[in-house]
Amino acid sequence: MKTVYVTIKAVLEYAKVFPENRDMPDNATHAGIKKMLKAADGQYSVNVYPTDEAELNKAFGPLEHEMYGGHARLKEGNSEFGVGKFFALKRKHSDIKETVKGEVNFGGAPEVVHWGEDNKNTPWSFEDDGLLGNGTEAIVKFSVYGTGDSQSVRLEKIGIVNHVAYEQADGERF
Repeated sequence: MKTVYVTIKAVLEYAKVFPENRDMPDNATHAGIKKMLKAADGQYSVNVYPTDEAELNKAFGPLEHEMYGGHARLKEGNSEFGVGKFFALKRKHSDIKETVKGEVNFGGAPEVVHWGEDNKNTPWSFEDDGLLGNGTEAIVKFSVYGTGDSQSVRLEKIGIVNHVAYEQADGERF
């Protein structure tokens, strides 16, 4: 299957989408995840709650299976966010693949931008604009590639529509 790009309206949870707050091997407890994070120099991740059933259907339209690696892609979550169900999007920091064009790095931080009327598509600044708190409303773009059981999704871009400031819990790194 050729790569398909999907864009949906969503509410974000646990957004670790900046180099400064990406998942790193030191924070992992599972040996396999720790190994993958070390090889990829970390990964970016976010839980995505489609805003309504139409957005949920748009998100899952190109997917051939509702399962990936023996786990359901869609999980029950916070009933106050969108449809109350989420799926996780991830992107490795370093994801080098051999292609017909040579080596290509499909990793790196996803593009994060403002998506308001006044400054649409201007870069989001980690330092000036801050972390994305749970409940942030966004336009999320991701790619779907591959076929069958190994069909994968990759986070591409996030447009912030309504920012909720991140609130740090006691003793939490971010």
